Amino acid sequence: MSCEDMRALQTALAIAAQGGNEKAKAELVTAVEPLVRHFLRRATRNHGLDPEDVRSDLVETVFRVLPKYDPSTGPFGSYLATCMKFAVPDIVSRGRMLRVPVQASAKLRDGIDDDVSRAAAAAVSAQQIEIDEDLGLVADPDADRLTSDAARHVVAEEIAGLDDREREIIARRFTSDEDTDESLITQPDKQPGVVLELPPGIRPMMLLEGYMSDYPVHCAFCRQRQLHRKGILVLLEDGTKAMCGHCCAEEIGGKAAVASIERSVDRKVAVSEKKRRAASVAAGLTEILTLLDADFLPIERAINDTIDALRGMFPDLLRETSSQLAIARGGLVSVVKSATKPMKDKTVEEMLRRRRLALSAVSIGLDNLDDALAFFSDENLRQLFKQLRRRTKYDRISFDCGLMRFEWHEWNPEAVEYEDWYNEITLPRMEIPDRTLIRRLIS
Repeated sequence: MSCEDMRALQTALAIAAQGGNEKAKAELVTAVEPLVRHFLRRATRNHGLDPEDVRSDLVETVFRVLPKYDPSTGPFGSYLATCMKFAVPDIVSRGRMLRVPVQASAKLRDGIDDDVSRAAAAAVSAQQIEIDEDLGLVADPDADRLTSDAARHVVAEEIAGLDDREREIIARRFTSDEDTDESLITQPDKQPGVVLELPPGIRPMMLLEGYMSDYPVHCAFCRQRQLHRKGILVLLEDGTKAMCGHCCAEEIGGKAAVASIERSVDRKVAVSEKKRRAASVAAGLTEILTLLDADFLPIERAINDTIDALRGMFPDLLRETSSQLAIARGGLVSVVKSATKPMKDKTVEEMLRRRRLALSAVSIGLDNLDDALAFFSDENLRQLFKQLRRRTKYDRISFDCGLMRFEWHEWNPEAVEYEDWYNEITLPRMEIPDRTLIRRLIS
């Protein structure tokens, strides 16, 4: 069947079905099946909806808009394509299980159908809708477009007749997913479609989404352009949005609606704070671990090895080893591993506590390196071993470019003479790297 014949058949069946012919209604469903399949693919793509449920909704749409079809405006197929195009977002939204009161939902749906039907009739009378030829419709270069002023006028009139609750339903149902998820709007002036200044006398159609700005922003409606941080985005008649402070929002939408939106903002602020605290558990720890492994832990190990060797030669040496940086590293690695998994609030608090303890250990370890730098200075070692030599067998202690040499004489009974003996220890490299960066990271 050609496209022209298909359009004629769809129109004839629609006219007969409007007259109450049950057989024509059944045949009409078959005749518009290509349209149903087309919009079924569009509605189920990437939305995870049940195809059978969506198909039932699309077929229901056929008979819901049928009584409003005017044959003088053009072929029924073009009219139905426009209606289905506008109905798909509503079907997808309802498929995501947004629960609203039954009466409000029915009133909302019926109102939308009226608007869609009028807009579809206007579109079909002016031009053909651009749909693939296999759907039985004629393509047109200027298709898929409604007159913006007429559409805005229809929407503005319909919204003006709704109460606060119904306006809230529309706002929640027809804002984008990005606007209705649990992410907090912190830069309202940079949101798509937001205008910063309005001529005097402009009145918005409805309240949309609340925000908590990172910085003060201006209200677009009050004369003094009040600065605020917590406010509400509102919808204007031309489809753009504007920022609105608390007082102006109450004048526009009422105290109850504003209170509801602001409670939602408070919840999102709490969620955002939880996410921030969870993210802060491991913030900067990877950089700290990299610096420890590359610059500071090797020095700590070398210092401890040298002190152990000196204590073997001088049992009276009071200098203790310190492994604070190694201990801190183990704590930091544990925190980083825990942060890669989902954490409850109590777990976040515990990880933050462990983080603070580990970072405190890093700070103490860096202070110990500074103490070791002073301990291994040539002057300090000369004074120290001068005192220790008196209680040991060593006759002479010398220093030469980081090499400590301990010399003594020991009687050899077999040779019946004194023999010269010595022992050497290489001091660790005491050029501790700059600690500015790691100090800043742990602060």
